[in-house]
Amino acid sequence: MKTYRLLLIIWCLPWICASQNNSPPTRELSELIPELSEFYNIRFSFVDEIIANKQVETPDYQQLSIEELISSLEQSSGLRFELVNDGYVVVRPFGEQDLVRVCGYVNNEKGNPLVGVTIGHSGVKGTF
Repeated sequence: MKTYRLLLIIWCLPWICASQNNSPPTRELSELIPELSEFYNIRFSFVDEIIANKQVETPDYQQLSIEELISSLEQSSGLRFELVNDGYVVVRPFGEQDLVRVCGYVNNEKGNPLVGVTIGHSGVKGTF
């Protein structure tokens, strides 16, 4: 009987492990902003509709600088967090003014152009 239980546990173990959720915890941005405001002694300016029901990965903000926090929130929310001065952050959607246009060539070590190269930076990539 003990052998049967042990075999059953071993057989079920992969399914039990696979069912574990390893994704980081998320929270509503509207609930997180007051905590961040108090912790960093900064004020956030935003339109309620922009952050309404927006889920973000909960950053370990006690360990982050304000710049690292802003980067984390931008990646998680898809919104632009602009540090206007030492105590003020504007939250808005990304716009045309946030785009950076890149022009250039990608060559191999012999100087020959590479075709179909993918270039990526901060979650943005393109194939050329």
